Amino acid sequence: MKKWAKNFLLLTCSLASLSLYAGCDEDMTEMRFICYDTYFGVNYKYNWTKPKGDWNRIFPKTHPGFDVYAGWRFLPNFGIELGYDWTSDKPKSTSIPAGTTFLGVTNPGPGVILTGKVRFKTGHADLNYFLPFKVYLDCTCENFITPEVIFSFGIAATKTKLDITANEETPFSDLFTGVDTKSKAIFRAGLGIQTLVIENVGLRALARYETTSTIRVRNDAPLANLNRGERKIFKDTISLSAGIYFTF
Repeated sequence: MKKWAKNFLLLTCSLASLSLYAGCDEDMTEMRFICYDTYFGVNYKYNWTKPKGDWNRIFPKTHPGFDVYAGWRFLPNFGIELGYDWTSDKPKSTSIPAGTTFLGVTNPGPGVILTGKVRFKTGHADLNYFLPFKVYLDCTCENFITPEVIFSFGIAATKTKLDITANEETPFSDLFTGVDTKSKAIFRAGLGIQTLVIENVGLRALARYETTSTIRVRNDAPLANLNRGERKIFKDTISLSAGIYFTF
């Protein structure tokens, strides 16, 4: 599925420089620029955030969720957005037999089954640049729509909620089941496309890259002592979202 996100980025880049329908006038003075100031929307979002090393045994690499946002276009081609997104916390389990090693720690016994869940909760602020282009609907060159390519850059505060449970309590399992995390600032960049389908309703699709690889662990958690308070548990996130927005 991660391949689809990369293909989406390539397709959007190619559309940014095209005025679609070869036989039509390319006069950009006829461009129908978007005239609304404020908008809000909701997206279905799918994250690819692969855990590193042994963490891959207890945390899934895909995380579906939702994203809500509101924006203001302070110039015809520039806008700012504030939003919040979250993912589901589907579980994944692994068995750690006695005498085997997990995250550099050997289980002296008995064997345990660890089950991990991870959920991302993120508040974000983004600066968007909107680049309109023409798509002609017939060969008369009179009817066309004006989709927009979106170039997005922003910052976010993300809370990576980790939940690790064990089928029984042992000194080994206690090293991992007390994990608690703190919010962390991240950078994000995105590329997408949107278009109005009727006067005040539009559709949007967007691919993003987010620097979510490092989490911050609270000092009172057992794992914090083991990993010195901060840990690179995941690779950075690539996400693909699609949804609807409303202008007013």
